[in-house]
Amino acid sequence: MNDLKLTSMLQGHFSAKGLEISVNQLEDGLIQFKDDVNIVAAYIAKPEHYTARNAFLNLMLKAASRINEYNQTYLVAPKLYGPMLDVKQLSTTGMGLILYDEREVYEAYPARFFQRTSQNQPSGLNEVNAHLTAEIQRLRDEVEWLKKDLVNLRVELEKLRERRIVEKAVEPLNPIESQTYGDTLPSFFKDNPWITVLSNRGADLT
Repeated sequence: MNDLKLTSMLQGHFSAKGLEISVNQLEDGLIQFKDDVNIVAAYIAKPEHYTARNAFLNLMLKAASRINEYNQTYLVAPKLYGPMLDVKQLSTTGMGLILYDEREVYEAYPARFFQRTSQNQPSGLNEVNAHLTAEIQRLRDEVEWLKKDLVNLRVELEKLRERRIVEKAVEPLNPIESQTYGDTLPSFFKDNPWITVLSNRGADLT
């Protein structure tokens, strides 16, 4: 199958998912499909990838090294070579596998969805990321100011506690109230004229 027909079949496959082929082809053998948010990469295995030793493995490593640049990454290979491919390695890297023949193109193994790195995101997402970054920095600054205010409040509170302790220490003691006996005195002390006489004698002696 020639590249033009394969590209057309892949375009039909991804258009069913709402993706269009990208006009910016980065390199031979890599086709990009995208919508307003997502970008999908399809690495097409060439005949030399099946004849040269480790060539297909090198293609996988090449795709895996750039996997964070796309939301999904697929390897595209002829259906004939499907049984010879190591699906376990694909699952480890997160790449998917698309097989094709003269009649159809289908996903033999789904690709994992990744969040792309910021330098490859659309400008709208870059603006959102910049806004979120600024908001996070603003919140961090506010937290730092709140920490400083909390430290100052703790210092002031400690000073107030120390002042209160000192004020309590210097408060005058309540004078001892003179003890009144009232009705607790024995009955012979009440209205006894000798009490006055004896108290006067005591005063004269002094």
